[in-house]
Amino acid sequence: LQFFALLLLLPLLGYGTEYLATNQIAEPTALGFMVPLANAYKQVWGYSLLNYFFTITLALVVYEKAALPLLELPALRYLGKISYGMYVYHFALTWFAGRLQDFFPLDFGTMRIVIPVVSFSATLLLASASYRWLEKPFLNQKDRLFPLKQEKAPHAQP
Repeated sequence: LQFFALLLLLPLLGYGTEYLATNQIAEPTALGFMVPLANAYKQVWGYSLLNYFFTITLALVVYEKAALPLLELPALRYLGKISYGMYVYHFALTWFAGRLQDFFPLDFGTMRIVIPVVSFSATLLLASASYRWLEKPFLNQKDRLFPLKQEKAPHAQP
């Protein structure tokens, strides 16, 4: 019940407070919570509310097994495998994708589509390559280099 209440409340609070603070509707992708949370004192309450929402979401998945069929989809499992690389590389690649406008003078509307597509695609490719050629070789060695200690059978006490 809390999840659905927060699912409704978050965008209402986000867009509502953003509009009251700036007299503008926020970007639709951020649900009114633009980074950094600078307007309407969101830096005070916004992070806590977002953290609480994601905690409730995780609890639903872990304890109630909600959305497990969705999380078992091959594409999402693959993204989970390469997620560390995506985290590491995304910021730099997003910055480089933003520089495309220096070389290709396209209109603002086109660049708002091109930059995220190029950024995501490059991040996905680099994270996949990183997983394949950097992470996986190390992961394959972990059992050999760091074997789990076998538990000894308990001795019979007389």
